[in-house]
Amino acid sequence: MADVLVIGAGPGGYPAAIRGAQLGKKVLLVERDRLGGECLNYGCIPSKSLIHAANVLDSARRAEEFGIEISDIHVDMKKLQAWKEGVVTRLTSGVATLCKGNGVEVLHGEAAFASPSEIRVKHAEGEESISFGAAIIATGGRPTDLPAFRFDRKRIISTKEALELEEIPKRLLVIGGGVSGLEIGTFYAKMGSQVTVVELMDQLLPGIDPEVVRVVGRILRKLGVAFHTTSQAKSWKEASDGLIVDAETPDGPL
Repeated sequence: MADVLVIGAGPGGYPAAIRGAQLGKKVLLVERDRLGGECLNYGCIPSKSLIHAANVLDSARRAEEFGIEISDIHVDMKKLQAWKEGVVTRLTSGVATLCKGNGVEVLHGEAAFASPSEIRVKHAEGEESISFGAAIIATGGRPTDLPAFRFDRKRIISTKEALELEEIPKRLLVIGGGVSGLEIGTFYAKMGSQVTVVELMDQLLPGIDPEVVRVVGRILRKLGVAFHTTSQAKSWKEASDGLIVDAETPDGPL
C-alpha cells in the first residue's frame, strides 16, 4: 500500500515523489525505463554533451587561426558515445541517490491501472498488484514519427537513435526544424555530415522570436547546413548509398 503512487521518473515525476516523501507520505515511484526520463537519458543531457564535444572539435579545427597547429584530427564515435553515456549514468545515479535518501521506494516495471485505487506492475520478476491512495501520472512524451516516415531504427530514426550513432553519417536529413532537430543537425554538421533540414512552417524554430531565428540561420549557414522552410518531406525510397527523399518546397521539388 502506498499513500502516493507516481508513474514516471522523469523531471516531473521524481521531484513530485521526493516532495511527497518529504511531507511524510509513503511514496512508490514506478518507472519502466531509466530514472530521469527522456530528457536526461535520450534528449537534453546527451544532446548537450555531444554538442560540447562538437564544439571542442570545431575549436581544434580552427586552432590554426590562433597559431596553434593541430594535425590528423580524428573522432572515435564509440569512445565519444561511451563518454556521453558516462555523463548520463552519473546523473541517473544521482536521481537514484536522491530518491533513496528521501525515502522514495522505486520499482522498475510497467504500470497499468486495475482500478481507481490499484495498479498492476509488470517487471523482471513477474507481476504484482499494489494499492494506493493518490496517483500522479507523469509518463512524459516520446518521439513521434510521420505516416510516410515510420521509425525503423535503421534508416528512419528518432532523436534517441540519432544521439546513439556510432558512425558519423555522410549525409543527414532532419525533418523538423525545432529545437531537437536543430540540435542534432548542428552536432552532425560540426562532425562533418552534410545536413539538410526540412521544416513545414514558415521559419525554423516555430514560435521563437524571428530575430533569434535569423541569428540561428546565419550560424547554420556558416556550418554548411541547408534548410528549407514552408517545405514538406513526402516520401522516401532506398538508394545504393542511402535514401532518396521526395520533398516539396516553395521553389518546387527538392
